Amino acid sequence: ALRRHLVACGHRIGPRAPELRMEMRQTLHKCTCLRNEMHHFVQNIHSYIMCEVLETSWAKLQVGWRACVDLDQVILEHQRYLSCIEEGAFLARCTEPILTALGALFGLALEFTELHDQVCSSAFETIDILSSEPDGPMPFARSLAECRAQLDRLGASFLARLLFLLRALEAQPALRHLTS
Repeated sequence: ALRRHLVACGHRIGPRAPELRMEMRQTLHKCTCLRNEMHHFVQNIHSYIMCEVLETSWAKLQVGWRACVDLDQVILEHQRYLSCIEEGAFLARCTEPILTALGALFGLALEFTELHDQVCSSAFETIDILSSEPDGPMPFARSLAECRAQLDRLGASFLARLLFLLRALEAQPALRHLTS
């Protein structure tokens, strides 16, 4: 909705500054694409943890409890449950490279939110100034271009770290039991 609003407002500056309007559209488009990629990634991790780890572990615990005949067996089943969650959520020592990679990806997502705020602020400021001072200076194209360059770097870094995560996941044969 925000992007549509900014693009719609950008039509007002189009006749006066077509290159600025194009810069704004391209930068906002890059923001939207990168945001969608990051959002998709976060949703998939969330879904994996909720469905594949927590629900599966809980089901195994309930089955295990039914077979328990004393407190020691209940405690053992609970320890298995916690271990399964720890491993599946990448909190176990053997999954440390995966947790590190996830932390880096989430850090990039947080960095993106700051950059997105900067892009939107710059776009709104551009529209406000051009609306109030139609013949005033237009210093914002450079700012938007710098933001777009930062978006490119952030997107490339996100992709590289995502590929590293995928390789780290492939190298973890211990996690294969989670899907069975």
